[in-house]
Amino acid sequence: APALDLAAIFRIIRNWRWLILGALAAGIVLGIITTLATKPLYRAWVLGRLGAIPARAIERRDAELAVRHLFSVAAGLRSQRVGEPEILGQLRRAWMIARDAGVTNVQLDGVFQRGIQAARRIRASAGASAWGRSLGDAAAAFIGTQCNLTATWTSRHVLVVGTGAAAGSAAAAIAQRAPATLVITSRTDERARALAATTSASASAVAWAERHPALRRADVVIFATRTKSHVARAADSQDAMLARAGAHTVWLDLGIPPNVEPHTAPAGLELFVLADLPQDVRSDAKGAAIADSTLQGELTRFAAELRRRVLLREIGAAETLRAHRQLGATIA
Repeated sequence: APALDLAAIFRIIRNWRWLILGALAAGIVLGIITTLATKPLYRAWVLGRLGAIPARAIERRDAELAVRHLFSVAAGLRSQRVGEPEILGQLRRAWMIARDAGVTNVQLDGVFQRGIQAARRIRASAGASAWGRSLGDAAAAFIGTQCNLTATWTSRHVLVVGTGAAAGSAAAAIAQRAPATLVITSRTDERARALAATTSASASAVAWAERHPALRRADVVIFATRTKSHVARAADSQDAMLARAGAHTVWLDLGIPPNVEPHTAPAGLELFVLADLPQDVRSDAKGAAIADSTLQGELTRFAAELRRRVLLREIGAAETLRAHRQLGATIA
């Protein structure tokens, strides 16, 4: 048999080492990219460390504090408008997406289920007060006050930009006030048509490509999209008000982050944001106090249920151990 040429083998390794190291490095980089693409928490952590996400944008809570936070968010106690009901549907949809993606487990699913049930009971307990009315009702009432529309909605043309929970709530509240026209637009034309069809027989949809003419025709515009970029810029407001010859116009931006580029509104345009919506401090305080008391009860109930489950598992384990010992004694 031919002798093993170790020198030749070492020469091959030396010549190919950079290729081997490159392949290993590429595999590591690919693994990191795959992890960041499929694991949102890891991606958020890395972006936070790089300064791409502000430190305060990511909050971590563990154990009992995490459960309390989830229950509070579901009930609307952490919303910018305390008690607003739309957040419950948004949280439920987020949970469904996470569950369908396979990133939850039985325990986490149970916590979300209990949180949603608790939120409904919390809202029911505070329902006797004016606390927690929908964002759409609050927006419509605010616009009515600003435009003095108590009895003149029928002469106003309204445009709603967006099709999410906030936009749907606003469209429904406006439709109840019977404006001259109610038009809905969205970046997805099909969703705009669907929302218009379910809102009111008199509501209509306009294609996203035609939104600028719709802005020029509208006396009232409500922006409520879930976009990270502005859907209306300073030039859009200037163009709209020029076409409207300075006629009184109200734009209400409910977006978080804002849908309308911050700017000095041109003459005739009143521009408001979510924080401008007033809250009834007395009724809010009453409702929040009732909700907080109910929240404590829900957390106590959840903790008792967890203790009961742990106790049942311990009893089951003890019974199994005793059965094994009895079987061993019988065999012996």
